[in-house]
Amino acid sequence: MAYDRYVAICNPLHYPLVMSNRVCIPLATGSWTIGIRVMIGHTYQIFSLSFCRSKQINHFFCDIPPILKLACGDTFVNEALVYIVAVLFVMVPFLLILGSYSKIVSIILKLPSATNRAKAFSTCSSHLMVVKLFFGSGITAYLRPNSRHSEETDKVLSLFYAILTPMLNPMIYSLRNKDVIMALRKLLLQTIVVVIKSNPEDTSIQLTEETKRYKKVKKNAHVNFPFPQMSHQEKPPGENLTELIEFVLLGFADMPHLQWFLFGLFLIIYIIILMSNGTIFLITKMDPALQSPMYFFLANFSFLEICYVSTTLPRLLMNLGTQRRRISLVACATQMCFVFVFAVTECLLLAVMAYDCYVALCNPLQYPVAMNHRVCIQLVTCAWTIGIPVQIGQTCQIFSLPFCGSNLINHFFCDIFPMLKLACGDIFVNEMLVYTVAVLFGMVPFLLVLGSYSKIISIILKLPSASSRAKAFSTCFSHLMVVALFFGSAIITYLRPNTRHSEGTDKVLSLFYTILTPMFNPIIYSLRNKDVIMALRKLLCK
Repeated sequence: MAYDRYVAICNPLHYPLVMSNRVCIPLATGSWTIGIRVMIGHTYQIFSLSFCRSKQINHFFCDIPPILKLACGDTFVNEALVYIVAVLFVMVPFLLILGSYSKIVSIILKLPSATNRAKAFSTCSSHLMVVKLFFGSGITAYLRPNSRHSEETDKVLSLFYAILTPMLNPMIYSLRNKDVIMALRKLLLQTIVVVIKSNPEDTSIQLTEETKRYKKVKKNAHVNFPFPQMSHQEKPPGENLTELIEFVLLGFADMPHLQWFLFGLFLIIYIIILMSNGTIFLITKMDPALQSPMYFFLANFSFLEICYVSTTLPRLLMNLGTQRRRISLVACATQMCFVFVFAVTECLLLAVMAYDCYVALCNPLQYPVAMNHRVCIQLVTCAWTIGIPVQIGQTCQIFSLPFCGSNLINHFFCDIFPMLKLACGDIFVNEMLVYTVAVLFGMVPFLLVLGSYSKIISIILKLPSASSRAKAFSTCFSHLMVVALFFGSAIITYLRPNTRHSEGTDKVLSLFYTILTPMFNPIIYSLRNKDVIMALRKLLCK
């Protein structure tokens, strides 16, 4: 809703195109569905704990902190997940709302009329008051340090975001709006007319004056906006724009003498990735000795790598081999969506695998319970599905922009920043969404991986044998090298300032996280593993 207001006031000419019905439905659908998978997984995670203490919940509903207080064992991971979810779905939307309103306020300050400014500021302040009431109480309840949690304070804060704001929202968002009041009057008038028709003997009731007032207000309905009137509905945009329906992926067209060399190189890399990851996937499914959670995650990871490279490399090979570089708008959007869905899955799956190693080394006695088959399936399902609605929404958001300039994409796949460079109009919100998604699904999993490995290294340092420490450090270092290669190149690509974006650098960095890491991962995660080598020998002997 804040974004809708931002577009209506800051980009009035593009408003009908940017906020078309095709865009509004995915935004509303994403708002309704994006949290369902997360919270179902989060709820399963909490209620898979064992509860062996008091059965009394000191709250008026089943809230997370009171439930965790009743759980037995270590709830550190669950508490960390609460903070992560609170940051992703509370703090980030709150910052986006504040960003939208800061833009709106900057536009309001430029209005020539003092009465219009006062009227707009009055509406903005009331909206922001409810936003602060809801988000402030929610952030205080779920993001303050655990040591400062008070059950009585939590109950009072819960009253604000669970009861008071739903009561105040209709008054703030609707009853201060003249259009809503007009519609309410119309409804009441129609109701009175129906009552009169059903009671014809009450002819003393006269509605002439009320009807005249209604018609007078309706005639001047164009002034009934909570903000100063914008003329974007009278001037439909795009009358002189030719929207693009296909693009050209330039790829490595700037190296014409190396086209066949690059074709052969990428073909060999693709075959290596398919064979190595496919072999690991098969042996982890066929060999009874490789049925532990670690190999379950490894099988999913290998299958993911095959899917990931198959979204970019076949198209790149076709472009290099045929020199036909055209791609339709639908195919470009589909490729972008799948690339980033699989990229998010890889980030989350690497975090899950690091957590599995952490539990196996730091809590070996609780490992069979903490990483049972049900928990593993839940973790993998969340990793595969949590990014789908986010990336579908982001892709729809980007491809709902008008593309009316050059159709040349200086990249080897439909990446976000090269696409945004071809868009017309203001892309500030789209860039902010890219940075937000990169922080949530790139930086946060990376920090979780580093946290897990820091715990693992602290355990390794306590090993009595120098040879065991050296071996463990060797394995950890190689794993961290691949993690740093994947996350480092992706984070630099999507989180560095927009002014420093270079198309050539972006292409090189993209090679690291889309092609090189899927090729190195089987070597690092599997071929250095004796169990995998044994299973591979057994398979070859058969």
